[in-house]
Amino acid sequence: VGVDGHYLVVGPEPVTWAHTRSMNLLQAIVISRHVLTDGYPPASQLYPIQIDAATMLNHMVTVVITMLVGMLLVLFLVTPAFTVSADQSRRVLGLAAASGAAPRDLSRIISSQGLVIGAIGGVLGSALGFALTLAAGPAIGALRGSTPLEILHGFSWSSLPMGIVTAIIIGFAATIAPARHVARMHPVDALKDRPTREEIGYGESANGVDTKLTS
Repeated sequence: VGVDGHYLVVGPEPVTWAHTRSMNLLQAIVISRHVLTDGYPPASQLYPIQIDAATMLNHMVTVVITMLVGMLLVLFLVTPAFTVSADQSRRVLGLAAASGAAPRDLSRIISSQGLVIGAIGGVLGSALGFALTLAAGPAIGALRGSTPLEILHGFSWSSLPMGIVTAIIIGFAATIAPARHVARMHPVDALKDRPTREEIGYGESANGVDTKLTS
């Protein structure tokens, strides 16, 4: 990372402030006569930029609250889906339990689904977010007065693995309740068919006791 060596740039075209900023992104220190004499940048573009602690704190709090709300929303939407999936796989899980699988093994089956789906969703989401950043780079650069290269170098690369890890955690957390339900499931109850309402009728015998009739 950075530039190893010293270089003297000569020619009719000067090294402007835009060139200096681009090379600063590559961690190169630039001294330009044109910038010091004719093209000195405004105070708002000089380094280091003063940071307002209150504004940054409000921004961090807003980001954290938004992430928490998003995680809770995803959990409330994804957990019922895993619950339905576990119920649909009831007989398969019951057969595995009858074959000797421990409750912990059944719980791991459901949890592994959440981990895999979370990992796939995290990778796809990170790739889509990076692609959208590249596509919107020129528009963002026009609004900020920056070049697409500056936008790319300013991209938070740490957000990609953080997004993937967050998706995996959410996927695992969404399977906690279904995994516990599956672990407590009795093999006999899991293997037997559940009668539907159409298959059940209720009648009254001669002695007044209700009896269940199946068609």
